[in-house]
Amino acid sequence: MAVRALKTELVQFGISRQSEKKKVLVVDDDGSVLRALRRFLTKHFIVETAPNAEMAAVRLATGDFEAIITDFDMPTYNGIWLLAQVAINYPAMARVMISANDPALFAPHIRSGLIQHYHIKPVSFEGIVESLAN
Repeated sequence: MAVRALKTELVQFGISRQSEKKKVLVVDDDGSVLRALRRFLTKHFIVETAPNAEMAAVRLATGDFEAIITDFDMPTYNGIWLLAQVAINYPAMARVMISANDPALFAPHIRSGLIQHYHIKPVSFEGIVESLAN
């Protein structure tokens, strides 16, 4: 009987610990980057992924995310378009851009607050975690 009660407490503790994690949407058209980010960030967050901005928009409408991490270079709609949609529709959501492009390209978007955090690829996983912790 005591073992069953202990197992129940452990399961409940695991559920409550999981619910304390922020829910993050990671968007990148490079599958290897997406898998690497998911693998690392799952240690700290509840992570969902999308392979492009269009799928991200669908996931945003059906999920309750606290943050988004998106690549800039994607087909059809880029990361700036996606972050603009997030800023309009989910203004409280933390917005992180990852890109191999020169940060100067994004300076106006960083100054305006559209991009709240910017990380150059290859990204520092710890840096992203730190960005989302603040």
